Amino acid sequence: MSIASPLSLSENYVYTNLFTPSFESNHYEQALSLASNFGLAAFDSLHLNAALISSCDEFITTERPTSPLFRVPGIRIITLSPPVVR
Repeated sequence: MSIASPLSLSENYVYTNLFTPSFESNHYEQALSLASNFGLAAFDSLHLNAALISSCDEFITTERPTSPLFRVPGIRIITLSPPVVR
């Protein structure tokens, strides 16, 4: 009996259980627009745009609620970051 490597197990899970959208050139332009309109960092705008074009209901992040991500309309942003205590 052969045992599959952890990498092949995780790859198999990703390819069979997750939807991964393909990015086209206009998606990069949309991400750039999000970044410039809402003050998002490059990766944040790419990730959020992928969620938007995939019609996700929610976007889960570790960013604090003060992050520019929370200014973007059209998707519910959920943070895993603990509340700031002052």
